[in-house]
Amino acid sequence: MAKKQNRYYTGLVPFSNKTRMLPARGRGWTAMFAPVRSQIRKGSPDLKHEIVILAANDRTAQKALNLILSAHRLITAEVWIDDIDVQPQGKTKALHPGYCSTANFPVACHIAAKASTSLNFIYALALYRLSQELHVNVLMDLEPREYPHEHRSPYPRDHARFAYAIVTAYAVIEQIGLALKQGDAFKNRQWIPVVRNELENRLRSAGVDLGNPVLWQLRGGKTKMEARRPPKIMRKASWAFGKIRDCEVEVIDALADLRWLRSGVASHHLDELASLLSIYDASNAQLLARRLLFDRLGFTAQRVWEIREASTGKRRSRRSK
Repeated sequence: MAKKQNRYYTGLVPFSNKTRMLPARGRGWTAMFAPVRSQIRKGSPDLKHEIVILAANDRTAQKALNLILSAHRLITAEVWIDDIDVQPQGKTKALHPGYCSTANFPVACHIAAKASTSLNFIYALALYRLSQELHVNVLMDLEPREYPHEHRSPYPRDHARFAYAIVTAYAVIEQIGLALKQGDAFKNRQWIPVVRNELENRLRSAGVDLGNPVLWQLRGGKTKMEARRPPKIMRKASWAFGKIRDCEVEVIDALADLRWLRSGVASHHLDELASLLSIYDASNAQLLARRLLFDRLGFTAQRVWEIREASTGKRRSRRSK
């Protein structure tokens, strides 16, 4: 006999009034659209839908909501929403229940549903969120036209934050089985062929497109840290000029550089090199972890587009858009 499913309000109100959302079926729970609560509509009559969770108990519903919020962080690459408590239907009497209205909630529900099937995915999302809680950049601060601003800090507390945001971002990659294995990967600064081939095969099997390079942000003059391990540049970014030295690197080279940064600078023992870490180093680490986690979950740009289209209730080909 199927367990009874209770309804829990989340306070997540999609930004646009799309007609429907395909139910996101996670492990032990389902997220779907429901009419927004009357208390919310009274203050904001234009809002139509709210994400609700069907689950057997409060704990399962709260775990589902936490996972959805972590998935939303993965989509935005920024911090938009703090923790929210689920509200069981019929047990909340708040005159003005809190809510959050922004984009991408349906996609976040489907990512969370996929992640809920694997403890590795669940912990990977938790680690990504923890990395952001240690340090996260407002994406506009990373715009080339915003440079220069104080991207390094004179304060050791910030050095430690940048360092462990990097350590935790690399832990995301370890959690999903895409990190470099222990041992030497290079000889005379060149890949050891057998190590490179093993990593490439593992990445391809996980759905990673090795032909799609990684953006590596390099700003300011070259530091002692960069001199020790310069990136292997495929080509400069189209906007690169002067001290804005952004470039594209291969996925495997980005992984190797991040492992070196994690092991040689950010973890084990902080020393003078830690003072050279910048917000761009933390951003490179987090964006690489984000890219690989999206690929590992199977959420390519095409898949995200399909979910968004399904949420509009329209059935049309992408070419007719």
